[in-house]
Amino acid sequence: KEWEKMMITKNCAIDKFISSVGNKKLICFGAGPSGKKFVELFLEEGIENTISCFIDNDKAKWGSTVTIGSREIPVRSPEMLKGGQLNPNESVIFITNRFWDQIHAQLETVPALTEVDCYVYLLMKAKATDSAFIIPEGPSLIPKKIHYCWFGKNPMSENEIRCIESWKKYCPDYEIIRWDESNYDVCKTKNLQYLYERRHYNTVCDYARMDILNEYGGIYYDTDVEVVKNIDELLRLPAFMGFDVGNFVNTGHGFGIMKGNGICKEILDFYNTMPYIGDEERFDSASYLYIVGQILDSHGLITNGIMQKIEDIIIFPNDYFDPVMQMPTKNTYSIHRYSSLWSYPSMNMADVWKKQREYWDELKRGGHIVDV
Repeated sequence: KEWEKMMITKNCAIDKFISSVGNKKLICFGAGPSGKKFVELFLEEGIENTISCFIDNDKAKWGSTVTIGSREIPVRSPEMLKGGQLNPNESVIFITNRFWDQIHAQLETVPALTEVDCYVYLLMKAKATDSAFIIPEGPSLIPKKIHYCWFGKNPMSENEIRCIESWKKYCPDYEIIRWDESNYDVCKTKNLQYLYERRHYNTVCDYARMDILNEYGGIYYDTDVEVVKNIDELLRLPAFMGFDVGNFVNTGHGFGIMKGNGICKEILDFYNTMPYIGDEERFDSASYLYIVGQILDSHGLITNGIMQKIEDIIIFPNDYFDPVMQMPTKNTYSIHRYSSLWSYPSMNMADVWKKQREYWDELKRGGHIVDV
């Protein structure tokens, strides 16, 4: 690579970037959910007019718009970046896609961008991990039970077996309970039966985890979550969840509650009233994240990835349960290894994160990531 001709990528905490963007126009590369979540941060600061457009590699999105607040922000082709039209004193590129390294490598090949500053959303999130939440002293409120679901009767992968072994290693005195067709009624509601019969096992699990913890209390983990340190202190909280790197609250990578939690019951009620029957379009892989988010939003959640308390639930930043590029920080209790096929079909996510870490190290060695 001709490093001397590459664009400079700057890195800082997100709040610092927001306060320093000034009058520059922001070009967001990635018009998906993560991109939209990032732009919503600007709405909170009242500076959404700095956003010029989205860029996306998906041809189907070109010419469309993304609705952010009162604005319709256009989505354009990457070709617009190649004509030397961007004034480096007036524009900033912001990569919002989770697969940021592929986008960054694409931008490296554009000579017109050598003087334009570039920022990467996930790398900036990795910078914001200095503070830690001090859990109050007191008795344990959440029982020492780790629940997991395994519907469909398929064998587990080596990764899932290894992850469950980590629970035993760091939580040796916890009761680990497997829920499957032998001890959970997959026909207890009409919707649940419909989902199970059509082999939507992940969505069955989404419902079951809430139902089980609502009744018994405890901790829930997806089977592809590796625990990296003891979690006893988390039991002193009445309830906890965590953001993922895309600023969605994701209960799959670890959440805990006392039984009978009110918000948990609201999520169950939402599921029970959803019109699944005959509506296959509802089975989007991220639908559960939106449902949980919608309920939490109604209680005052701000989807900015920052720690907050919603009713009696502590919502932790992503580095507690889903650290960027799976690089643990001092705050990390567990790491979501994302072996589920519904997450990213036909992709080996362990290889993706490994390549991202190697690429990041290469950029740093070449002096092309600058802390500001």
